[in-house]
Amino acid sequence: MGFDVHDVVDISPETPIAPGMVFCVDIGIYVEDWGIGFRLEDNCLITEDGCENLSKDIPSSIEDIEAIMNH
Repeated sequence: MGFDVHDVVDISPETPIAPGMVFCVDIGIYVEDWGIGFRLEDNCLITEDGCENLSKDIPSSIEDIEAIMNH
């Protein structure tokens, strides 16, 4: 995290993925004709034992988001 959108990052074998690194994993859907789009993102921390999703508790389903908005 901390890179600008779509920055080129060194992924050479000399720079391995290591504990303490954080990655943003995202998908996006954009409908140009409608002028809208959305992205779902997860921020993932590389740990000694694998990967921890730092944003796992952020609501992302339609039902969960609507429940918060109507709260």
